Amino acid sequence: MIIPMRRSDFLTLTASLTLVLAACFPAQAPAPAPQPPQPAPAPAAEPKALGEPKVVGLRPFGLLADNRPSTVAGLATLTNYSNGQSVLEISVANLPPETSHAANLRLGTCSNLGPIAVALGSVFADARGAGKSSTRLPTTQIPTERVTVVVYQRDVTDPKGVGGAIACGEL
Repeated sequence: MIIPMRRSDFLTLTASLTLVLAACFPAQAPAPAPQPPQPAPAPAAEPKALGEPKVVGLRPFGLLADNRPSTVAGLATLTNYSNGQSVLEISVANLPPETSHAANLRLGTCSNLGPIAVALGSVFADARGAGKSSTRLPTTQIPTERVTVVVYQRDVTDPKGVGGAIACGEL
């Protein structure tokens, strides 16, 4: 059975339905127009090495902590960069396995060690006794006079102190 509806009732019903639908499904703003892709920002300029790195041999020196003659040997590589920084990398073999060792730059030569000029990062030996260290420092901290790279028996954290030199090379 169809019930006749007055025009005013029909308009009221239509308006009510419109309000209900508007409350349930709010209008969304149109999607913004796609933007063209923006170029990626330029990466920061990598510092460039100034000249060739200086590579020196580190030779056995003195006694190990257990009083055996040192057989620790390897290389020290000094690279100066355009940003005023330098990196000194030490790579040695024949360290006691799983140990750490202090290292520094000293004025003088291996046969005539002078005062410490710059403390370097510790050299960490793996299970095979291969040790590595990398120290970044301002180029201005590297002495211009004769300087020597020295690796020691123990690390700076050892209560017995660093002990004697076990590898040495003149930079």
